[in-house]
Amino acid sequence: MTHERTVIGYCDPLTARPGDTVAFKVSATTTTPYQADLVRLRNADTLTPANRFCELPVESAFAGDYIGSNQPIYTGSYVEVTDTTLAELQGSFSISLFFKPTTAHKGRQFLMSRWNEATGQGWAICLNERGHPELLLGDDRGRRFELSTMMLALDGVWTYIAASFDADKSEFQIFTTRTSKTGNTLLDWPLRRSRSLPEDFQPTQSGPLRMGAAQNGPGNNQRARPTGCFNGKIERPRMFLGVPDPQGYKTSGEELLALGVRALSVTQQSQLIADWDFSVGIGTTRIEDRGPHGLHGETVNLPLRAVTGMEWNGEISNWVDDPNQYAAIQFHDDDLYDAEWQTAFSYKIPDNLPSGLYAARLVHQQSTDHICFFVAPKRGERSSNVALLMPTTSYIAYANHTLNINWGDRFPMVHTNARDSDYLERHPELGRSTYCYHSDQSEVNYASRLRPMLHHRPGGQAYNFVADTDIIDWLEHENIAFDIITDDLLHAEGIALLRGYQVVLTGSHPEYVTKNMLDAVESYTNNGGRLMYMGANGFFWVTSHHATLPGAIEVRRLMADGEAIHEFDGVPGSLWALNDRAPQKLLGVGFVAMAFFGPSYYRREMNLDEDKVGFIFEGVTDEIIGNFGNHFGGAVGEEIDRTDKEMGTHPDTVVLARCTTLPGILEPDDFYTVEDVYAEMTFRSIAGGGAVFSTGSIAWSSALNHNNFENNVSAITGNVLRRFSNPEPL
Repeated sequence: MTHERTVIGYCDPLTARPGDTVAFKVSATTTTPYQADLVRLRNADTLTPANRFCELPVESAFAGDYIGSNQPIYTGSYVEVTDTTLAELQGSFSISLFFKPTTAHKGRQFLMSRWNEATGQGWAICLNERGHPELLLGDDRGRRFELSTMMLALDGVWTYIAASFDADKSEFQIFTTRTSKTGNTLLDWPLRRSRSLPEDFQPTQSGPLRMGAAQNGPGNNQRARPTGCFNGKIERPRMFLGVPDPQGYKTSGEELLALGVRALSVTQQSQLIADWDFSVGIGTTRIEDRGPHGLHGETVNLPLRAVTGMEWNGEISNWVDDPNQYAAIQFHDDDLYDAEWQTAFSYKIPDNLPSGLYAARLVHQQSTDHICFFVAPKRGERSSNVALLMPTTSYIAYANHTLNINWGDRFPMVHTNARDSDYLERHPELGRSTYCYHSDQSEVNYASRLRPMLHHRPGGQAYNFVADTDIIDWLEHENIAFDIITDDLLHAEGIALLRGYQVVLTGSHPEYVTKNMLDAVESYTNNGGRLMYMGANGFFWVTSHHATLPGAIEVRRLMADGEAIHEFDGVPGSLWALNDRAPQKLLGVGFVAMAFFGPSYYRREMNLDEDKVGFIFEGVTDEIIGNFGNHFGGAVGEEIDRTDKEMGTHPDTVVLARCTTLPGILEPDDFYTVEDVYAEMTFRSIAGGGAVFSTGSIAWSSALNHNNFENNVSAITGNVLRRFSNPEPL
């Protein structure tokens, strides 16, 4: 039986500088006190045979005992409108919207509501347990009424719904019709139903208005708990004062259908309470109301925007060109941006705390957790001419994944933590990675650090974060002074962050990079900076950071037609290579394949120009490089890169070593066939003093500490770093 974690947490921010305050959010299963203290991490590996885990206690003001508190996480995205004008609305009203479900028969899902599930009060239009559109009304006397058209909502089909409550006639009605025809006349026929109510009935009109969810009484720390979260798209939600007059319309329900037209009549305009336009504010959390009261709202938990709406004609592929064709929002019942836990304790970074990787260590009953964070130097300062760039964007993209990497038949050489995998399977509320799928089987495009990230701590799988601590371990062993900087800072500060560093080392797998990051690194190397690319499959996926939501990233891989442009910044998604910025142009090498079936090694190239690259192999006489490794068994493997002139490898790039002996590969990249797969280690000097050294393999860093660092992988890496640190021209 897997031992249950009894304490877990996360922090905000993930990267801090002296003077900044880091808030730690902690949840414990019982009120039994837990102990917290500060440690500096040198190596986070507890899974591999090497097990070089090393943590050093650091004095801190927050060290001590804390009472445990269980903090829930409520997933599901929605829109919330809290304007006080809503509270003043009484009497008759009408509502309308268009929706396109993706799990129409998953249970009650709310489309638009002022409904409290805990009290049974308010009103809502929803899909009921049978997948039928329904109007739901409840008052403060416990009376509840439901009315459905009994039309079966269909996944992937746009449907219009309108409903009204007539206080004068004590009647409510609902109307539905499909805007996307199925070809089945009986299914596509417009349906309208009405029902009488007690004369003294008045639905409760209090609390926030939500689209894509309802509320379930008091819940989370900052807002009422969501319930009945919708899977699918919603467009053009509206509210009207009163009930439209059926006079002048030929068929029953046409007056309700008219509430959904783009251009409202003068009469409809006079009755308009709110007209929310989702085409405005794409890339923000703001929901714009074009109605007379300005009942603007905000998105919660990052529903997907910049998605095609019901008016998309297939001729536009970029939402920036015509936002009206992207006037929909796609909701998911498992979306999560911020767990919104209360802060358990905080830590103001002292001015004299060295740059490094730190963690708040929590001990509770039989559980230990590490909430890891990075400390960078003060802005504009540095303590060394060497910087280690930690790929925090990639950590967020991979955080809490439950697919693929845990499959032993596909990734037999990856050391995984079965306890973490089991915990994530039982606690999906921790949020998904960009390698997972939503409950409706759509791609996850957003991820956030404002939640526990199980793989970003000691004992996580020996991949990405844990593997990157091998580089920290090596630098410490070699007595090389270095600063830690991160993707968070690089995206925000650009080239200014890198100036002053003679050498910048990457992590082992800097796969996800933003345009700002890519621009900064290119500028750095083109203006004399020296880059050591310590891994593979780097600078690969187009990634965006949200402008106002800290720690939120966006990735779009294989989106539906018309939805490949990122919401956060309008950059085309997918691969940087498809955006004319292949990694080979910057690094000399680029991703070619996954190679998880066994370790391999490099064979040194012969007849190299000793005057140009001799320093790299100084003291190394071996022809075979890296036939060992603490995580993988060899310095070549996991994922590998190679040169490719057609993809942009510069002619001056020197291939230092090559690996053509691979035990097996898993799915070569789309640009290559199995015959094209091999790994290469390269070097290039750039006019102006810049240079790039690329290892071409994720497994390289895990071979550094083999045999207590006495090995040719360590020697080569040290030779390059020492020479790169020397400002004399290469």
